[in-house]
Amino acid sequence: MAPVEIHHRHLTTRRSSRRWHASITRIGSLVFFITLATFIQACTDAGSAPPTSALSFPEDTTSHGAVSFVRDVQPIFLNNCALAGCHNASSHTGNFNTSTYATLRSGGYTFGAAVIVAGDSSGSALMQLIRSNNNLIGLRMPLGGPYKDSGLPDSLIVRIGRWIVEGAPNN
Repeated sequence: MAPVEIHHRHLTTRRSSRRWHASITRIGSLVFFITLATFIQACTDAGSAPPTSALSFPEDTTSHGAVSFVRDVQPIFLNNCALAGCHNASSHTGNFNTSTYATLRSGGYTFGAAVIVAGDSSGSALMQLIRSNNNLIGLRMPLGGPYKDSGLPDSLIVRIGRWIVEGAPNN
């Protein structure tokens, strides 16, 4: 009789372990989807139209020399990414702040410093995020600003990519 009881206890423990594992898996999935929904909701445009000056980017000055972060790239991030509810100093979704060179290069929770791989635009997660929604997050950035519906124009994406290829300097 004793061996049957031990075997029965073993089966009960195994079933309980499977149920516990399944519960943990469901909870993890639920947490992931809630986080994703919060991310999407938090990074929506606040509804106010950007000032006209925010839509005017400098002409393509990059054909006359190296791409400058301050002159050519930072305005793109400030006008499209570093917005309230998205990636600015006060609401840095995913712990990713695009307001300054230092905070942009430090990355966030998802990619860390690999968000920009100096010299390799195709290996930089940032380029994957702004090129298409075929990325880890499944969303095409930016989700706010003047290009939230269409995505950044190719000319701006090329400008950012060229800056990365040139080593992503703080110039």
